[in-house]
Amino acid sequence: MQILYLSIAGFIIKLVFHRSSDKQNKVTPERFCKEIFLHNEGFIIDFEPSSTDFIIEFLEAKGFDIYESPKKKGFIHFYSPVAYNHISTFYHISRVQFIYLLKSAVGQLLSKTGFVMHCSANLVNGEAAIYIGESGIGKTTLVSMLKKEYPILADDEGYIKQEGEAFYFYQGPFLERDYNFSKTYKRYAISTIFILEQGNACQISQPTTDEIRRVSLQLISAQSQLSETRNLLSALESTVPLQKIIFTKRKKELMDCVLNHPPFNNTPCLNTK
Repeated sequence: MQILYLSIAGFIIKLVFHRSSDKQNKVTPERFCKEIFLHNEGFIIDFEPSSTDFIIEFLEAKGFDIYESPKKKGFIHFYSPVAYNHISTFYHISRVQFIYLLKSAVGQLLSKTGFVMHCSANLVNGEAAIYIGESGIGKTTLVSMLKKEYPILADDEGYIKQEGEAFYFYQGPFLERDYNFSKTYKRYAISTIFILEQGNACQISQPTTDEIRRVSLQLISAQSQLSETRNLLSALESTVPLQKIIFTKRKKELMDCVLNHPPFNNTPCLNTK
């Protein structure tokens, strides 16, 4: 039996790989572990933690259970719940199915303390500057334009989590649009959340109550199954500065604008943990 530990959004997920008795089985525990190391390297911890938050157990499958829906579509059974925070699955699952299991586990653990945010983010003076807005507004474009000066933390999604009285940003180990940036299980203090808007001239200003409410309602709708989301968003708005950034795709104009505005013009800080 082999064990790996992943740290995602501050939660410890234990992966248990049982030995395969079938020597003809090409999907061995060792091969599966190599795949996980390859795609989740920054989230693997090299010590045994004192406790775990979720367990995913990998078993050898002797056969396949296939289920047919009322619409005559066939589905292969690929996991089973063992307990509230424990599921079992098989070595034959695909990478996409493994990502689904990880996302489900993290979503369940995060449900009372945070949420998934569809956003992009740069690392600015050791903290996360986060950009949110409607799909297609330019979140990926903005982080790409800033990445030479401020490394990319996310270009599609990340985790926002409340720990004590503060909120932190965590990267996720899942595929995003731009794969050329490093990821880690570390947490980042949040300097500012920017609501994005495209325009003819770059400027940063205080968003109106209606603009904040509109974006908040989008997040609540996306996470409607989480009963605590509304309270978390209210606490987030009162804790983290929210700004509106109107930007153009002219990089020099964008840089002239942001470099003279917090957090981009702040003295570097060292409170990233």
